[in-house]
Amino acid sequence: MSTLTLARADCAGCGAAVEGELVVVANLGARPDLRAALLQRQVNVLTCGACGRRAQVQRTSAFMDFKRRQWIVAYPDWAERHWAELAEATAMSVVRNLGLAAPQRLRAEAPRWSTRAVFGLEAAREKLVIWDAGLDDLAVERLKLVALAGQPRWVMGRAWVDRIDEDSLHLRLVAPDGAEGALRLPRAQLPSGPIPGLDERGLGLDPFVSARRLIVPPEPADPLSFDLDGKAHGHRSGEELRHIPREG
Repeated sequence: MSTLTLARADCAGCGAAVEGELVVVANLGARPDLRAALLQRQVNVLTCGACGRRAQVQRTSAFMDFKRRQWIVAYPDWAERHWAELAEATAMSVVRNLGLAAPQRLRAEAPRWSTRAVFGLEAAREKLVIWDAGLDDLAVERLKLVALAGQPRWVMGRAWVDRIDEDSLHLRLVAPDGAEGALRLPRAQLPSGPIPGLDERGLGLDPFVSARRLIVPPEPADPLSFDLDGKAHGHRSGEELRHIPREG
């Protein structure tokens, strides 16, 4: 079962009213159109009918595939600083839905599911690209660490696998200043295990299977401002909200 919700907004380009459906939960096995939309970067995108401007909405969306035994929870980009707590929450949600509240058949399969917490829909798309190529995303993240070492412009930014062919992984790079680049990595260089001498800091031990965990210090979430669906104050801190004057 998939769940979508209707969103309405004013176009940032021309001010016209824009509406469209956003993914709350997508069963990719039953909805191949949503799987294709994620791979084509069309999920949670609102397009203005007046001027054609496209805008991606930041919200939490879950993607599951019962045939492939894959569960991805894509949190908003801004929530990445809370990755430790959200990785734990993702693991707990899978235990609850595939274990405690599931039929016996699903409970037996639960340990074989690939569960991932990611930040941003590009990172969710990347997981599908890697898995569809028959590769281990943990090995891919280890290869990223080696490939980007000594490149300060890129190592602090984002690196996503854009596509994979027979010989290579093609990465899309975005630096902290917004500059974009590309990098080709030979598939033959994918490591078969931990890289000697590299402190992985728990890489592969929880659902946040990403080299970013070595770069982004985890911060506790302030429950007052912790809105993962973008309904109100997703980018405002609890401290700011505590000082907003109350009406009346």
